[in-house]
Amino acid sequence: MKLTNFTIDIGGIGLLVNDKYLDLHNNYDFRSDHYDATSNTFEIIWTRSHEEWANEDTAAFKIVFNDVSNLIIRERDSSLPFTDDRCLHSIGFESTDRRDDHDSNVLIADGMDADDLNIVFHNDRSIKINSRSADFIELQEEVIYVPMRNEGTSVWRPMWADRMDDGTYRVKSFPGYDPNDEELEFVTGDIVVCEVRQLSGGKVLVATGRLP
Repeated sequence: MKLTNFTIDIGGIGLLVNDKYLDLHNNYDFRSDHYDATSNTFEIIWTRSHEEWANEDTAAFKIVFNDVSNLIIRERDSSLPFTDDRCLHSIGFESTDRRDDHDSNVLIADGMDADDLNIVFHNDRSIKINSRSADFIELQEEVIYVPMRNEGTSVWRPMWADRMDDGTYRVKSFPGYDPNDEELEFVTGDIVVCEVRQLSGGKVLVATGRLP
């Protein structure tokens, strides 16, 4: 597999992109993965953590795997907390004769073309993938939490939002969001300011006001 514009750090928890080191274990949260059968591509998205130590310039990014030749996904351990779903355990190359072994990761920074990339999370979910190439694509999209109206208590809804150059955010949408069923303080298209707050699921970006 050719990594077109990034490499895997030999420490097994990060990426090297140009002159930047992206620590996927401590400073980024795994968000989603998706296989497109029509294009035979697989993509994984990470967004920056909102803990005080995670001060990277890159808000979010995705890795797109082109012409997938092998994809094995081991599902999460249901006994583990869902907070473990976001945290990377290790990432590195493995030889193809280890495809049945998801627990012992032999980390190689520069894999051979035939090697699989093995991505393991703290919830024991793992992704083993091989493809013709993989591209790093920076995103400006982050998850923000928008207050909901008429709920009787304080409730926030996660929404995707584009980070603007001035530090504000343009609200977008989110899987499962139905504008006819949920009344939000700020809606798709609004430009909002956000601040980091501690909610039940951890520290998140909360929308606090709309710009005119």
